Amino acid sequence: MISTAEPLGEQPRADQCPLLAALMSRSARFSVPFPVQTVRCQYLLQRGVASPQQLSAFAESAYPLLHESAVRLYASFLRHKARHGTPSERELYRGMTVTALVHRLLTKRAVSFYGCEDSFTLLDGTRGRGWGGGSLPERLTYDEIKLSALLSVSSYSVFINNGSRENRGVPVPSREAVQSHGVVIGLIGPRLEKEGVMEWEEVVVSKDQNVRARGYGEPSGEPTAAASWRQMWAELYGLPCLPLYDRVRSSADSDKYLPIGDLYLNRQAYSARLAISFETLLLEAHSRATRAGTRAYVHVVGIGLGVWALSPAQEPVFLETFARCLARLAGRLAGISDLDFAWFTAQALPRATYEHIRVRFSRRNPHDSLPAEHRGKLLVVSYAWDGNALPGNEFWDGALSSSGDPAQACSSQISELHNPHINPAVCGENTRVLTTSGETLGIDDYLEKHVHTSPSTGTPGTRHPSSR
Repeated sequence: MISTAEPLGEQPRADQCPLLAALMSRSARFSVPFPVQTVRCQYLLQRGVASPQQLSAFAESAYPLLHESAVRLYASFLRHKARHGTPSERELYRGMTVTALVHRLLTKRAVSFYGCEDSFTLLDGTRGRGWGGGSLPERLTYDEIKLSALLSVSSYSVFINNGSRENRGVPVPSREAVQSHGVVIGLIGPRLEKEGVMEWEEVVVSKDQNVRARGYGEPSGEPTAAASWRQMWAELYGLPCLPLYDRVRSSADSDKYLPIGDLYLNRQAYSARLAISFETLLLEAHSRATRAGTRAYVHVVGIGLGVWALSPAQEPVFLETFARCLARLAGRLAGISDLDFAWFTAQALPRATYEHIRVRFSRRNPHDSLPAEHRGKLLVVSYAWDGNALPGNEFWDGALSSSGDPAQACSSQISELHNPHINPAVCGENTRVLTTSGETLGIDDYLEKHVHTSPSTGTPGTRHPSSR
């Protein structure tokens, strides 16, 4: 068996591929050791798994990805911090553009970040638990992590095995058993694992949190900093406000609020948050397949339904939201032929048909070879990422089979190709913006056409996810 952690010798020449040469040089100098070598460009070249030209093309195919509603949120965030931020926040964000903010969200995250105690590892090797508040130039704040959860990275990648949870970076003996390559998209679901932070603030309604002193309830008069912050997120999700606990408890509206013990799940906020990620996946899969002159077979995973979930009752809401999203977008998704929902408890979406798109539920592994009837299609794989970790997350701590994130890093090239410290293509300026009208625009082009980003102005109009 090939050792997955065995250090490699001299790099093959990649003189004709400057981007690949730069990537391999950065990878060799990266401050964090790779626990697995078999997914690195150097290994793939030495073993003849892929050519320099193919690896260079895959590296160049990488870019950060945002739904248009997230771009508008980022602009609103900068305005909010300019007006209501702490002195250190105002200093940090002074003159910062949306593009620069995206680059910060990519490069200032931890290496790994997981668990309800926020266990983390930093680029300098520092380890700890508990993610402190306050704004630090070299670390993301929790407010920023919440923004970062709407940011994806997409690229082509070689697949070295089927991507199962226990793959641990061991190359498959028979290449016919897996797809040789495809597109990988990192998506981040709502994190309800830890009380009072991230999406908990909008999605969960609790007695101590949802009070007027914390900015909840209908806006009245000149908004406080807290009320302005809550309203910014309410507008993202197409809500008039984030509700007060007493109002929710007295209304007993199960269509809007799902009781979970003493808490309530705000179904509208949860659905709207999911819709941003679903539309990102669907629009990007369509775009990639269309550019490749084929159709996409999309592997769908339950982002936010694992250890981040608050209740098993979230899965039906997840699937209902996906169904509404798909029904509204299907006519604009000619590049998608199949959606494969992997490892869900349910076995069907609420609707039976979605125009030309076939839906199935299965136990397939992410990179399993597609059946003969689907040969020639583009496999587009989604995986559950984290808003404050490099691609792979626990992978960098050697926990190779702890979740789908390290499993993906052990079976594809995301640890290099999606890593902003290694792949120069993963940067703020190279970010693509997906619109629900079907456009894919560079971030600066989108900002120029659709968003006024001056910190002195009010919040721009927001186009909400279409599946709400």
